[in-house]
Amino acid sequence: EAKNLFKIGTTAKIIDVTTGRSFTVKRTGGYNHADVEPISASDTATMKKMLGSWSWNRRPIIVVYNGRYLAASMNGMPHSFDKVSGNNFSGHFCIHFAGSRTHGTNRVDEAHQAAVAKAYYRHFAKHTFVERVTRQLCLHVLQHLSHIKKLGRRYGKRQAFYFFLCEMRERIELHAGRGENQNVAY
Repeated sequence: EAKNLFKIGTTAKIIDVTTGRSFTVKRTGGYNHADVEPISASDTATMKKMLGSWSWNRRPIIVVYNGRYLAASMNGMPHSFDKVSGNNFSGHFCIHFAGSRTHGTNRVDEAHQAAVAKAYYRHFAKHTFVERVTRQLCLHVLQHLSHIKKLGRRYGKRQAFYFFLCEMRERIELHAGRGENQNVAY
């Protein structure tokens, strides 16, 4: 699904999962995966700083395109054609999504797929769980405010807060792992 969302000729923001740095790219080609180039010299400088040096090593990233967050993998090696001028980047680099294939051998690259999985679990699984817990905590506090006040009058504020946290822990353990983020493509 993800590889078909990011169309040739459009731009996207790339977020490096490891460093948190981001830069913008333009998709300039590719049919089995996305061939992209940084859109400016500043974006190239950010990418180079993030990588340390140009490399074929796979790297987990998030592609932000039209409000969607897509788990992906990139290499950091300029190669082949160059369609964006003035960006200090000689060639393009590759972005793979879940199920993407190489152009030359038409095979799924296991190293890219491992980086896609790493991007998904490091970025989305963590955030979706935290978001669920935060929402649940706020709703629980609002729904049980009168109960918490009664506990406070009966046991004191500190003990009431402890009881409340114990109840929340039980609820979180019951609901951990449920729900999905609708803006995530893997």
